Amino acid sequence: FLRQLEAALPGVDFVDIGQASMRMQAIKSAEEHELLRAGAQIAAQSATAVLGLIAPGIAEFEVGIAAAAAMHRAIAATFPGAGMTGCNVFFQSGIHTDGAPVTDKRVKAGEVLSLICSPMLFGYSSTLQRTLFCEHADKASLCIWQKNLTVHRRALDLIRPGALCSNIARELCDLDRQLDLLKYRSGGYGQTNGLQSNSLGGDPEVALREDCFAKLLPGMVICVDPMLMVPEGMPGAGGYRDTDVMIVTEAGAERITDFPLGPDHNIILARCDREPTPMQKR
Repeated sequence: FLRQLEAALPGVDFVDIGQASMRMQAIKSAEEHELLRAGAQIAAQSATAVLGLIAPGIAEFEVGIAAAAAMHRAIAATFPGAGMTGCNVFFQSGIHTDGAPVTDKRVKAGEVLSLICSPMLFGYSSTLQRTLFCEHADKASLCIWQKNLTVHRRALDLIRPGALCSNIARELCDLDRQLDLLKYRSGGYGQTNGLQSNSLGGDPEVALREDCFAKLLPGMVICVDPMLMVPEGMPGAGGYRDTDVMIVTEAGAERITDFPLGPDHNIILARCDREPTPMQKR
């Protein structure tokens, strides 16, 4: 295509603006921030809507369907006429929390759970993910969960203007090593959030990795999401990941994700006043 342009426009110099445009895209406008805040609220609404469904015997896909329905209704109420292509909901249990596809597997008491609600508003994604447990969590699982939350909360504290992504990742990696988690770590600690395509991904210029030397600047949006994957058969087996979307400000950072973290809130007890679903009756 470039050769065709050069042939059609002799004497014109063509300059690759890909990297420069990606750097510009990483800094969001006030209007983009408002759209991401709205998405974060919708993600929290859809997650909250299904907490009452989670109980031993419920199928993974049933929770996912209910969360997706709540998300679509919230989008329709907030942005009438908006397209809903690209919205994602995943609910997984047990060893499936390592990133396996959603199935008809039924939840068991004591299992680790993963709930992801990711509304897409006009191409902008505000992802919410939470680690949950059904009814109770054993000692090994609680220990791993709490340690990963220690890393997560430290990551939130490190999001500020002027910080280098590589330095943040290096400090979190050292913390993982101290907590004996490094062997379970999967991927980096976060990435820029905002304009996104399911087929092309998001902004590649900013990520909380040791090999990314980008500097955080006011206006950037970072999704903090350190993940652990404990192999099947080991104590505490499963995937542990919580995500929080942060807007870098002039003075620090604003957390726009409004959903609680950790065992005090996300060990889900079954409601006794609810009729069992068809999958639970089987």
